[in-house]
Amino acid sequence: MPRRVHTALLLCALLLATGSSRAQRYTFKNYGQGQGLDNLNIQAVTQDREKILWIATQDGVFRYDGYRFTPYGRAEGLPAAYIEAVTIDPNNVLWATSSAGAFFFRDGSFHPVASDIPLNFKRGSSVASSSRGGEMLANVNETLFSIVPSGTGWRAVPY
Repeated sequence: MPRRVHTALLLCALLLATGSSRAQRYTFKNYGQGQGLDNLNIQAVTQDREKILWIATQDGVFRYDGYRFTPYGRAEGLPAAYIEAVTIDPNNVLWATSSAGAFFFRDGSFHPVASDIPLNFKRGSSVASSSRGGEMLANVNETLFSIVPSGTGWRAVPY
């Protein structure tokens, strides 16, 4: 292959590689206590349909609407400060888990999931939506629970 053709191909490859890397630029912004995120020990993050970020920390849940952080803690129904996880179900319901149990968010506050067996969520425990509509599944201390609607709230029963 002539040297000019080889050089031209190499130049084209470099230009293509440079052009594609420009198309994949990301912007990162740091948030902390100065912006209202009072606890930097983040355990989990999820986003709802309205593009609100919900952040589980060792000091409650924080809501970020793109402008400011709003804390949710004991006054909003979370009896434990250390929140293990947050998730959004297919109906756009926010769920939070802690050593004090599972909680769903409604009307500006968190409400406990009823259970005859204590739901003590620790690291490694999880909650997720099931393929059956309106049901959540929880793995707590190596036991699988089904969380189903019950009256005006939710109830966890062994699966």
